[in-house]
Amino acid sequence: MAEAARPSAADKGRADFDFDEDEADDQILEGTVIVDRYKVLSRLGAGGMGTVYLAEHLAIGRRVAIKVLNGAWSGHNFVARRFKAEARIASTIGHPNIVEVFDAGELPDRRLFIVMEFLTGRSLYEELVEVGPLDVLRACRIIRDVARAVRAAHGVGIIHRDLKPDNIMLVNRGEGEMVKVLDFGISASADRTPEEQRLTIPGHALGTPEYMAPEQSKG
Repeated sequence: MAEAARPSAADKGRADFDFDEDEADDQILEGTVIVDRYKVLSRLGAGGMGTVYLAEHLAIGRRVAIKVLNGAWSGHNFVARRFKAEARIASTIGHPNIVEVFDAGELPDRRLFIVMEFLTGRSLYEELVEVGPLDVLRACRIIRDVARAVRAAHGVGIIHRDLKPDNIMLVNRGEGEMVKVLDFGISASADRTPEEQRLTIPGHALGTPEYMAPEQSKG
């Protein structure tokens, strides 16, 4: 699932979440309380693998984005293990330029979910489409922050493997623009354990073809 923050972790303005009415039965209604902590406020977006909701933590009032994998994919062993790994990976890195993951778990119907910070803004891709070429200084600041996020990930042995404008969020903060790198769903460990190695299928390419390195596209 292309994720944290298109609405995936974040911004309800993302256009690439097309809601399929056939998946209506999988939707969580407004007002539903998830795991006794998060009250669903609205649906931010939906994709082929799941849905992202805006919710509020009942105890502290903090707004969060909850990514819920749909029932069919939650029952798919390979996808489910990668989805769970995404939450662990983002939490392990713990960097201000990487979307923050607060919680993860399973709904009563066995669908998996991840709770992330709720971000307002838009993706770098959307910004480029809307604005066109960026000012050189702004572009340098964005790439600098992306590089810091990548360096932090590499520092704990994590390779993103799907870095692209869609997975770079430009967040509106009072003190200025902040960059967040999203979606570690297909990341890999540079020093993988046997268990982690099994989350990658030999000979299968994972990622977005337009942004893959040649060796990655060859699987």
